[in-house]
Amino acid sequence: MTSSFTDFLSLVKIMVLQTTELYVRIIPVYIASQESLEAFVERARSSSVLAIDTEFLREKTYYAKLCLLQMATDDEVAIVDPFEVKDLGVFGAAAPRRVHCEAVSCGRSGS
Repeated sequence: MTSSFTDFLSLVKIMVLQTTELYVRIIPVYIASQESLEAFVERARSSSVLAIDTEFLREKTYYAKLCLLQMATDDEVAIVDPFEVKDLGVFGAAAPRRVHCEAVSCGRSGS
């Protein structure tokens, strides 16, 4: 696992501890098909939170390439392989009904 994904899981675990005061091990789901992604998005719609972390390849390319999506809901963590999924546009439907948005950006990304 990459260190940023490990950090992401640690944050998810802290959220679980703070909100329920009960630690439950969450095993990430690997998503590598459009059908699996659409099923996750449908489940995410009923969640009160949707956390998203992205990993981009910026070396040896003119435009940054999305290489990995890491997502978490109230009770699920997913790793999405963007090279195996046909359409990432389905995420538009994933936003929970009540939306609280916080954006955090890596200082090294240059954006």
